[in-house]
Amino acid sequence: MPVVILLVVLTVATAVAILYPQVRIAAVAVIVVFLGLTGIYFTTSGTSLTEERKLDVASVVLDDVGLSAAQGFSRLSGRVTNADATAQLRSFKIDLRLFDCPEEQSALEDCAVIAEDDGIARVDVPAGQTRSFESVHRFTDQPPLKGVLRWDFRVLDADASLGR
Repeated sequence: MPVVILLVVLTVATAVAILYPQVRIAAVAVIVVFLGLTGIYFTTSGTSLTEERKLDVASVVLDDVGLSAAQGFSRLSGRVTNADATAQLRSFKIDLRLFDCPEEQSALEDCAVIAEDDGIARVDVPAGQTRSFESVHRFTDQPPLKGVLRWDFRVLDADASLGR
């Protein structure tokens, strides 16, 4: 409704400015003030064209996940499926942990965590669809390996929108 009111007031003020040159300055002032009030309304009322919300992390399904490492940082990439029925996935926060394990088959509980970082993957995945994702993780003070490098990840948080 506020958008309709904005369009009506802007149309009337523009018509007055065109038809009556003697009140053009007043009509332009009305337009400027009304645009300012509309901006204040949308920024303070929490109203936006798209409704933002948190998405249940169970709706963020990752597969074909791979890790490429360089000195000091790692890149986690793969495919993400938005299993939610209505919301559009916009971004998700992912926790990546690196382990130093005695052997390749060691349980992660038997390994030492040598690095951990949260990264954000910015995506645009409509409900029920799949896209690729990538997140960058920076690891400082990572000790040298004594055994085998292993890693795991988990989605911590997800943001979505209901509109477009």
